[in-house]
Parts: sequence; C-alpha cells; structure tokens
Amino acid sequence: MMDPMLTLLLCLLQPPTAPVLTITFGDPSQKVEFTAATLAKLPRQTLKLTGSDGNPASYSGYLLSDVLKAAKVPMGSELRGRGVAPLVVIAEASDGGKAVFAFAEVEPSFSDKVILLADQREGKALSSDEGPLRLIVSSDKRHARWLRGVARLTVKKL
Repeated sequence: MMDPMLTLLLCLLQPPTAPVLTITFGDPSQKVEFTAATLAKLPRQTLKLTGSDGNPASYSGYLLSDVLKAAKVPMGSELRGRGVAPLVVIAEASDGGKAVFAFAEVEPSFSDKVILLADQREGKALSSDEGPLRLIVSSDKRHARWLRGVARLTVKKL
C-alpha cells in the first residue's frame, strides 16, 4: 500500500484529472486513462536490482499485468492458445521511445517475468527526466526496454 503522504504529494504534483498513462486495446479500440490517483489504488511491488547507472536501486510501482487488468484488457482465462501468440504490448514514452513485449511475457498465467511500471526509486518519486512512470524489466540483462517517461501502452494483434 502506498504511503499516504506520497499519494498526497503525487496528487498535488499532478492535477487529479490529468492522465499519466493511456492504455489502448481491443477491436473496436478502447481507451482507458489512468491518473496518479487511480494508479495509487493498485497493489504496489518493490524490486531491488541494479539500476541502469550500475548502482543498486530499489524501484517500486505497479505490475504491468495489474495495470492492464485494471484497464479491463482481456487476460488469463479470457485468452486461449493461439489467441495470445499474435498479441503484443507496445510501451511508448513521452519522448517517442518505444519498447515491445510479447503479451505472453506480461500475462502471469504464461510467464513469471516481472515488469514494473515504477513511480518511485529509493522510496522517492521519480525525477522529471525519469518519470512519472518508468518501465522496469527485472529479467532483462541489458536495460534497453527500461523506458523512461512511459505515457502510453497499446495492446494489439500483429
């Protein structure tokens, strides 16, 4: 659970109705926007690993799978066999950077991979050049998909 003071700080820094993350999925296309306050209602996870600067770091935030579930993206038993294979999740940063994941990497019933949308490092809100959300992929040896300033997620079929 998020510290109440941190929740208050995030809400003060971001107007309550300003989206920090937009998720698009489905056919016909659906769009769901999350504010800092709506994200704060999701369960939090913390990862301790080596940061992209080579130093140990503790990142905390929300599992990508939990965020997609909260957006009502079909997951788990709603997806079967070949229905999962052509699905991808495209994460886009506000600066135009992108990272792509096979949906099976994100879906907990297929993979144990931990993909975090972090909003804190060492218990403090991410800096403006790193956040407000940063994608952290714990199992990636290189940090090419550790995207800063994540603003959009798109789930689509190839």
